[in-house]
Amino acid sequence: MNDGTAIVVYQLFYRMVLGKTFDAGSIIKFLSQVSLGAVALGLAFGIASVLWLGFIFNDTIIEISLTLAVSYIAFFTAQDALEVSGVLAVMTLGMFYAAFAKTAFKGDSQQSLHHFW
Repeated sequence: MNDGTAIVVYQLFYRMVLGKTFDAGSIIKFLSQVSLGAVALGLAFGIASVLWLGFIFNDTIIEISLTLAVSYIAFFTAQDALEVSGVLAVMTLGMFYAAFAKTAFKGDSQQSLHHFW
């Protein structure tokens, strides 16, 4: 979480160096948009992928590949398309997986996924 926060603050200072001016209100607005937008995106990708995992039955390779692909897609969507923190989006996605995705994995997939990540 510290890395994600540092990257968000870096983005703020980088924009200042490029010549954008910020007052206190716009700094708070920028930080909240970048941070909360990343959290919302991570949750959205987490919910969608856990629902998708519900349709996969006993295929460990597909389940692990899906979690890996969703992580990369969430990062690049956040960072490039929405200009929010990709690191915070993936961190939120990982915490969502840790809390809710265990029920979506069947059989030996849980142990294989644990060893993979």
